[in-house]
Amino acid sequence: MKAQSSGKIALEMMFKEYRWITIGVLTVSSLLMILSPFIPVVAVLILYAYVFSKAHRRFMENFAKENNLTYASKADIGSVTGRLFSKGHSKHISNIVSGLYKEHPFRLFNYRYTVGSGKNSHTYKFTVYEIVFEKTKFPHILLHSKTMWSRYGSIDMWGSDKDIRVSLEEPFNEYFNLYVTQDYEIEALQIFTSSVLDFLKNEAHKFSIEFADNRVYIYDNLLIHTKSELDQMHSVARKIFDAVGGISDRLYDDFEVLHSVYKAEK
Repeated sequence: MKAQSSGKIALEMMFKEYRWITIGVLTVSSLLMILSPFIPVVAVLILYAYVFSKAHRRFMENFAKENNLTYASKADIGSVTGRLFSKGHSKHISNIVSGLYKEHPFRLFNYRYTVGSGKNSHTYKFTVYEIVFEKTKFPHILLHSKTMWSRYGSIDMWGSDKDIRVSLEEPFNEYFNLYVTQDYEIEALQIFTSSVLDFLKNEAHKFSIEFADNRVYIYDNLLIHTKSELDQMHSVARKIFDAVGGISDRLYDDFEVLHSVYKAEK
């Protein structure tokens, strides 16, 4: 990856580009302070949110351009399959960077959704990396970062009553919980081998990884806005892809048999 942009640089660029808006809002805010000290604070927060949104979009556009990838400002929520995307309301996919890795489509994008309403509402934001395996249909597998769990509550928000927890050896169990649809435990451990888990523990223990239908999702529970962080996520995606790609044909055959048995038992 050759991108040289960073969130800090992009943000500085946007403040310069929108300097007259900034000056105008600050001037009006100073005048309004006479009436109420609360109004200028709201105005500044709105300005910051607007400028940061524009800066982040510019950063993602530049990242796509510098890496010969495609950029789109938004995508249909129906284009994703992970269980995370079924939660909450006001769902929105934005700043999509897409391309191919070893002939497999991938997308890197921002995602947000809201739970609750009014004063009790809360919006969660993620950076998501999606890899498509056109042939293989996976059972649900979730390697859940305990860092993300601490912020987003119970695993119940991701799982179902058909999921079971697979025990991980130390020290991996200090960083992750592994969940999989019942009867697919062996296949899950064929993907998350000790070498893969060791890499994730050392390089990316903040990420959660979900297998859903024919796709793999890597989640970070913040909006990534620096080149180094995007490089890190891309490195994790390559590692997971290579771990799955090497045994994809065998997994395809195993999953086809198990899927048939699983459906027959319902």
